[in-house]
Amino acid sequence: MLGSVLLPGGGLLFLLDVLCAMRALNRLEGPPPQPYFAGMQKFLIVLGVVLLALGLAWPWLKRLGLGRLPGDLHWGGEGWSVHVLLGTSLIVSVVLTLLLNLIWWWLNR
Repeated sequence: MLGSVLLPGGGLLFLLDVLCAMRALNRLEGPPPQPYFAGMQKFLIVLGVVLLALGLAWPWLKRLGLGRLPGDLHWGGEGWSVHVLLGTSLIVSVVLTLLLNLIWWWLNR
């Protein structure tokens, strides 16, 4: 009767469904399911360390000429500029792909 008062229009059936679902959950065996963001903390820490390393290495990375390669497009005017780094992104993509494949191969041998 309380469910009908709180949730008019079939509230009692809704309340019974909720109680049945709670009873079914109590019968589950094993550890409780992990939240979907369980690996997010580790990912954010690794991302922070990588960004910190890139920031510290920036004076040396700047000398490589990234951002001034053929294929990098630059437009600008008074008070604005646009940089589309096609050549740089292609080089970085190839290097990262080779590096990650090498690490994956080394870990799985």
